[in-house]
Amino acid sequence: MALTFPAELLATKIARVSIDALANEADRIALITLTAGELAKADNDCGVLYRGVVVDPVKNLQTGQTIAFFSRFDDQSGLRIGQQFIVFLNKLDVRSPCRGADLELAHAGFSAFWVGAPYRIDPGAERVAKIPQSFVAVPERFRGQPGHSSDLEISETIWVDGDDLLAYLKANSK
Repeated sequence: MALTFPAELLATKIARVSIDALANEADRIALITLTAGELAKADNDCGVLYRGVVVDPVKNLQTGQTIAFFSRFDDQSGLRIGQQFIVFLNKLDVRSPCRGADLELAHAGFSAFWVGAPYRIDPGAERVAKIPQSFVAVPERFRGQPGHSSDLEISETIWVDGDDLLAYLKANSK
């Protein structure tokens, strides 16, 4: 008796990855200001098509460049127009039916880190980055502050110095 499996298997749990692995596997990384978002115009699971302007490039992008990318996992990513995020983007598979962009958020949508200044975790920190610690591990050198901003969050969160994180990513992304 032969066992058969569907051509596409869906994972039920997302593995935790290191921020170094996330950065090294990403095709593009940047701090962006999100400028627009709309449901993808396709009869498939492309999710939301976002546009943003690069504020601080880390990998394979330039300051001021406008980028477009998909998030197929909008509930997890928590992207909001007008706010800033550090995004880790991968190229879409060439066979993807999604049109309007050739990039998507990496790691099932858990690779968009909100950046702002709601909390002071360090007297020297001008802005902080919110990292879903259940899905992305940061090096111990980051003196983060655990916490969350909503009871609806499905991940443990850690807040780290956003400028320190950007500098780290620039120095360590391959």
